[in-house]
Amino acid sequence: MRYSINECGIEGEWELRLDAPVRLRMGRWLLPIADRISVAARRKSILLQARFQASVTPVAFWRTKGDWLSRDAEGLPQVTAQKHRFVLLLTEALHDIEIDDGHSVSRGRGKTILPALESAIDLLRHRAPRYLSWVDRVIRNIVPLRGSRAFMRSGSTTGQPGVVQMSFRGPPAALAEMLVHEGTHQYMHLLCRLGGLDDGSDATLYYSPVRQMNRPIANILIAYHAFANVLFFYRSCSAKAPDGDDYCRRSEKALLPQLEQLDTALRATRTLTPLGRALWELLAERLH
Repeated sequence: MRYSINECGIEGEWELRLDAPVRLRMGRWLLPIADRISVAARRKSILLQARFQASVTPVAFWRTKGDWLSRDAEGLPQVTAQKHRFVLLLTEALHDIEIDDGHSVSRGRGKTILPALESAIDLLRHRAPRYLSWVDRVIRNIVPLRGSRAFMRSGSTTGQPGVVQMSFRGPPAALAEMLVHEGTHQYMHLLCRLGGLDDGSDATLYYSPVRQMNRPIANILIAYHAFANVLFFYRSCSAKAPDGDDYCRRSEKALLPQLEQLDTALRATRTLTPLGRALWELLAERLH
């Protein structure tokens, strides 16, 4: 948190002692391994000392054109979306990142991942600009996962705001879809801090065609919220798609009956809170 405050230009001096040596990160910059950190921050400069055992490594940052630069720290790959940047968290930057069960981190260094991410962002920019703003507000860091063109992966967790996980073996539209999907979950995580989506009294498990299993009503709502936004992304892309590019059209056709099944479950329950109903009903009105 102190790094985030200093990154925003807040001045101050502080020191941190760690129970074990780790590599901390400031934005896209990986710091040297340390068990003690001392910082002197000014509005446009940060002087840091990373101490490990008997050694001290000085690290200097300076701010220019809204970005922090350094010759002493290791920079992680990043891509500018709109107003913000997406930083790729490679393996050495994952000491405090929780990876979803069943996912494995890509060992790539960004040379193939960056162009794929740039293509997905470019597609959003030209064919679904509303959803470029959508993901730009809430995504800051991306953990590249292993995957294939036949089986793509993505995920995010409540306790890691702004961090999403996704694989990059797929067409630009599919990668853009995952950004929209995981961005939607980021909004959901934020909203759930305001209250629950249901009152907890509905013990019925409703079938989710997305997971192909029975799930509580809150999970049905989370899936509906995510995939309804994905559907609107498809429609925006289809309206501006070049001839022969039918990924979004085919995907929309497959997704519609699944959304209808989720909607049926949401109409059957009487336990959604005002927050839960607002999330569902506003989307349902646009779909019907």
